[in-house]
Amino acid sequence: MTNYIIIQKYDESVAYAFKVLLDGWRPDVEKIQREQYTVTGMLDVQTGPTQKGWIYTMKLYELSTGSFSVSAGSIMTATTVTWGTLTNLKALFDVNTPPANKYRFRDFDGTESYVFFWGRMQFKPRTTAVTGNDAYIEVNVQLKGSLV
Repeated sequence: MTNYIIIQKYDESVAYAFKVLLDGWRPDVEKIQREQYTVTGMLDVQTGPTQKGWIYTMKLYELSTGSFSVSAGSIMTATTVTWGTLTNLKALFDVNTPPANKYRFRDFDGTESYVFFWGRMQFKPRTTAVTGNDAYIEVNVQLKGSLV
């Protein structure tokens, strides 16, 4: 178990590790279904797949350096990971064009999935400066999982 997650670009060009605060980790499992009543008054439920998602609070600095080695997995192919910065996270979040907006992902427990960013990024400055080398910000993001 680690205190970071890894997000790798779909084209396998780069992988970033982001530190995660455990009290900001919220697994989100959603059962996709449609409910309606038939003309006879019976409840008709059509169930789809269960959708996995994650909500994270990441601890980010504007400037972060260094990389480390990891083992490739079943989805993640990276063997070198760079520490991600706020700028890196914003750039990943802003990608909207398929297939580049789908990422290879490793959770801090080692589970791998394909994911998309979902919803909003929320920022909470934790230092008196919001920019610069010493700026520290907590960022909330939501990821939705994909089977392929």
